[in-house]
Amino acid sequence: MGTPATGPTQVYPSASRNTAARAERLLAEFEPEHRPLEAELPRILGVG
Repeated sequence: MGTPATGPTQVYPSASRNTAARAERLLAEFEPEHRPLEAELPRILGVG
């Protein structure tokens, strides 16, 4: 099989860290708005 020449596959670790931080900020921003909607989904979909 052999060993990979480049090691771990994280090519842009700083970029992925930035993306993760951005995603967490977006989640923190929109999470409170989506919670009530999640509670209403069964009624909206007519399955409750």
